[in-house]
Amino acid sequence: MCYTMNNRVRTVFNRRKQASDTTCAAVEIVVCLGRERFYFSIGIFLNTTQWKDGIVVSHPKAAIFNEQIQKKVTEFERIIIAMEVNGDDMTTLQFKTYLSSTIITNDSKVTSAKPFVWDSSKIIHTTASKTNVARRANVHI
Repeated sequence: MCYTMNNRVRTVFNRRKQASDTTCAAVEIVVCLGRERFYFSIGIFLNTTQWKDGIVVSHPKAAIFNEQIQKKVTEFERIIIAMEVNGDDMTTLQFKTYLSSTIITNDSKVTSAKPFVWDSSKIIHTTASKTNVARRANVHI
């Protein structure tokens, strides 16, 4: 069971090929908009025996982790649908605008569990455009 929406939002485990039976790697959500792709680390780290076919298995918190992953994937899919319905540009900048507004909305709700807040340092952005390559090199265009 892999979480996808037209291949725009999907989960990735062990993207950097660091995990083994004893070492852990991150579970990330990938959002693809046009030629741009960016990764969201969701704070879940597993070893290779705890991930199978897109779901967390053999972990004491497997059900909780799978629920967290599904909620974030659904949230990102809804943002993309809202962008399409509103006729917005399908860019990472526009996606982040929607994402920041959903964080504010989610933080205002009163819940018994600790709310999950995205830290912008957890966003890893990759693209082939000249502007973003220059940004990574700290060059202003």
